[in-house]
Amino acid sequence: MSEAQRDVRAMQRRMRVEAGAWGALVALNAAFVSLLLITRGGAALALAIYASGASLFGLGMGFLGLFVATRTRDASRVTLGALIAARAVFVTVPFLLTVTTEGALSVLMVALLIWAVGEGMAMPLWTAYLAGLSEPSERGRWFAGRATAAAIGAAGALLPMLILVRVTTTERALQVAYLVAALAALVSTLQVWRLFRLAPATTLPGRHAWRIPDSPGWQFLGGVFCFWFGAALNRPVLPPYVVHELHAPAGYFATAAVVAAVSGVGLQRWWGDYGNTKGTRALLGLSGVGAGAAPLLWAVVPDYRLGILVEAVAAGCWLGHLLGLTLHAVELATDDAERASVVAQTQVAQGTAAALGPLVAAGLVGMVGTMPILVASGAICLGSTAMMTGAAHPSGRTLTIPLAIRRLHVPLGYESHDPLQAGEGTIRAALLHTGNDPVRDARRDYGVRTRMPLALMQALSADCPSCRGLGCATCYGSGLG
Repeated sequence: MSEAQRDVRAMQRRMRVEAGAWGALVALNAAFVSLLLITRGGAALALAIYASGASLFGLGMGFLGLFVATRTRDASRVTLGALIAARAVFVTVPFLLTVTTEGALSVLMVALLIWAVGEGMAMPLWTAYLAGLSEPSERGRWFAGRATAAAIGAAGALLPMLILVRVTTTERALQVAYLVAALAALVSTLQVWRLFRLAPATTLPGRHAWRIPDSPGWQFLGGVFCFWFGAALNRPVLPPYVVHELHAPAGYFATAAVVAAVSGVGLQRWWGDYGNTKGTRALLGLSGVGAGAAPLLWAVVPDYRLGILVEAVAAGCWLGHLLGLTLHAVELATDDAERASVVAQTQVAQGTAAALGPLVAAGLVGMVGTMPILVASGAICLGSTAMMTGAAHPSGRTLTIPLAIRRLHVPLGYESHDPLQAGEGTIRAALLHTGNDPVRDARRDYGVRTRMPLALMQALSADCPSCRGLGCATCYGSGLG
């Protein structure tokens, strides 16, 4: 095995370990934070403030990390510094739980929100860095593999905690859960540091425009905002409905969290393969329909036990939705700076919507009840899925490959600014059937050895300015006919 292959395998191993530790950290906090705030005296207002603040900071602070990174031109240092600062604050949570037995609600909320800020600052930069480690044609599987490792870490951390909750006191279970989460944070941060040592992040330009390039970009972000707003509507109303109307026991939510984590282990790789073969549009469409239908199913579920199945399906579809958003962002970008910018724009839309949704639902539930909110949640998610997939359809952009006689424009299955981000399958097929020297060199670099499908050959020859696909000396001379 060559030294380069050993480095690649070491990076893959460390990436999976980091993802598993990060998955355990996030899953433990998500499963226990509401119980933590309630046991320390938090009422509905405190829960709503935390939920909105965590969503806004955890998803909306990416632009701040990108701003600092472009000014310092050191994405590695900014990413690692934000994570170290945030997780150092997070480590104080199990310490506070140990030295105090009641109260300290404000201090705990502030610590958790500061942690969310640091994670949010690092996330777009970290996503852009991970995307740069993989080939464009393998990014779906690459991110799906990382998400699978995160799901395994989440399931491995939640299963023992589910048992612990049943055999010990709530206070002791919270102490152990957040201690394990703190250890997972340390492991994740160490692996990030080691990954940056193996492959430093690229130097970002000193200035980078925060812009949304075209109308489909605005439409896509609008779809993301509406989808996350609709999904967030049920956050403050669904748990009370399940407990009071469906009579679920106290351990229901922990059980549902474990089932959701376990279901994600098997689905992530499938979502990655589906995104690679069918494209981002199909991935966002299928996962959006599944996740959007969940609130509608809750409105007709007669027993909380059936709700566990609904949660499992919804959790699996949400994994596909998140993967689709990531792939859409990294496919549109030409470099790490633009990639981080697109991810940050998407996360600002997610975080803002997720912060507003619970507040709107909390204000409406007393006037309209739970059922209309669940129905509205599902309807908004399904409608916004159509907005997102509509924005991801072919919009007339083309990939240009230089030929000896003319320039060949290859219609793509989705938007792209950069040939190497546009899908190697299309590039390979185009390079296969061209015969001039520049393309012959590129063909050798790509290792093209198979024949081009007839349908694509006809599409390419249809671009000929002389015959529009009927066949002439121009297109045959360039190797297209």
